[in-house]
This record gives sequence, C-alpha cells and structure tokens, in this order.
Amino acid sequence: MSLSADFSGATEEVVVLLDLIDESSVSTLRQNAICRSATVLLVSHFESFVKSLAEQFIDDISTGEIPAKAIPVGIRELHSRPRMEEIVSNPAQKQREALFRKYVAYNCLWVDDAKPPQGLLEPHKLRRTVTSAKSDVIDALFELMGAKSPVCDGDIDIAYGNEDDPEPVSIRLMLRDVTKCRDDIAHGNDGRIPTPQDVKRYRSQLLALAGRLEAKSAQLTKAITSA
Repeated sequence: MSLSADFSGATEEVVVLLDLIDESSVSTLRQNAICRSATVLLVSHFESFVKSLAEQFIDDISTGEIPAKAIPVGIRELHSRPRMEEIVSNPAQKQREALFRKYVAYNCLWVDDAKPPQGLLEPHKLRRTVTSAKSDVIDALFELMGAKSPVCDGDIDIAYGNEDDPEPVSIRLMLRDVTKCRDDIAHGNDGRIPTPQDVKRYRSQLLALAGRLEAKSAQLTKAITSA
C-alpha cells in the first residue's frame, strides 16, 4: 500500500468524528469540540505522512548500489556536516582524532564513483527535518531530496465531491490556512472554531496534496536510482 493510501486510511478517523455530528443532534459546544479535535488530528496525520515520505526516500536510495554523485548534495551534507561541526568544535585533540577516525566512513559520500554502503544514510536524519506541515518545511525537505523548484508553488486541483468539477487551489495558501488553524487550536485559541465543512475541505485538500508529494518523491527517487 502506498503512503498516500495509508494517509487516506488514517484520515477515516476524521470522518468518524464528523459522523458524530451528522448522525445525531449535538450541542454547539460538542460540535465545536469535535471539529477542533478533528482538525488537529488531520494535520497530525498529514505531518506523519510527510515524515514517512522522508524515511522512505532514504530507504529507497540507500541500496549500496548508487554512486555518491547521484545522491543529492543536500542528503550528503545532512549526514556529513554535523559530524564535521562536532569535530571542529571539540577542544580536546584526542577526542577530535577519535571523531576523525569515525568520520572516515562518510568519506565515500564525496567520492563521485564510490557507492555508499547500505545503511550509511539514516532515514531518521531526514525525518527530523520535518518539524511541521507548513509549506516552507515541505519545500526544504524536497530541496534536500533534489527538487529543483519549490514543490509548494502553484495550484492543485481539488474535487470536493464525487460530482464536483475540480477547482484550483493555491498549495501555499491552503497549507497556511490549515496549519494556522491547527496551531491556533493547539495553542489554546478558543475562538478558532472550524466548521464541519472546513474540516471536510481540509481533508480533501490534504489528500490531493499527499498524492502529489508522493508522486514527486517517486520521481526524484527514480532519477537517483537510475543514474
């Protein structure tokens, strides 16, 4: 099953919450609580999807058969730079020497025709760069993965119902709206109350974006593994 399909399945929890509103007569207070909770849950699932996408990318290019020159510079720096900074900042010569000896294993990342061994690239290092579901974070992630332009630029077509014609939505503005709503709720803003229609719209938008991001990740992966 694809990661975007996993994300779609996870968002069924949001549907279940919204059904509590549709299937019974609920008070305004309860409806508000359900919608606020559903929004936080939805964005959490989307952020988890993006993190899983980062991990899968590293797993897919860490085969031991790919030459270093094909691996994006951002990924190589992500694994090398912290170790170099640790060495440079250490005041003890013996400790620096020990760190240098450990660093030798990463030299292959900078030898064009060398093939870094399987496991040298660590999925959790790229996952840790995903600190939120905001557009600038997603853009930065895909830049590390080798994207030449921001993936959150432009529009995406969203179909809000089975019979509705898709309509273009700005990806950046869409993410700004849903993540700000989530942050407002999580930070205790009692006045931020999404409607059931808002939550359904957020879900449709994030499902569509998840499919696009997974396709872009697969494209970048293929370019690397076929180099």
